[in-house]
Amino acid sequence: EMSEDAPWYRLDKCCCCIPLKVGVQIIAVLEMIFSALAIIILICVLVAGSIQFFPIPGSSTVLGTVIVLLLSIATFGFALYAYLDIAKAQPWGIRFYYIFKIVSLVVSILAFIVASTKGADEIASLVFSSLISLYVIWCIWSLNEALTTGGKAAEDAGFNVEEAGESSPLLAQKGEREYV
Repeated sequence: EMSEDAPWYRLDKCCCCIPLKVGVQIIAVLEMIFSALAIIILICVLVAGSIQFFPIPGSSTVLGTVIVLLLSIATFGFALYAYLDIAKAQPWGIRFYYIFKIVSLVVSILAFIVASTKGADEIASLVFSSLISLYVIWCIWSLNEALTTGGKAAEDAGFNVEEAGESSPLLAQKGEREYV
């Protein structure tokens, strides 16, 4: 949902009803949970494969598993960084999070092009998941824009000066208003 004051391209709500800040925090927490589960499962697969309880045939499979493990660790790290910076009303973690999400989407699409048989069901799944990813990226980007814009935009997104960290743009904007 977009307010009358916001430019047409910046969201004020996540899923039309949740404050943008809370919505992106929920997205980050869900991503941390799912990536933590993926990390645990992938480590178990690698460990079990190395002690022959669950053999992994071929080195490319092991390499692929390690790559997915590293991507899962990166996903967890970026989601955690964003979550912590959202709590302090600081934009860097949010900005890195949406940039990482864009890179992840591009890598996913490239992996699909290289590795997929490209059946109709796979293409439909890619389109659906890509649209969801684009909406999530839009939400995260909108939160970053609202925070760096400040004022009513930040307030509409769910930020307030009381929760801002030392280097938050909200504090700088508050100081500017006090001296003007």
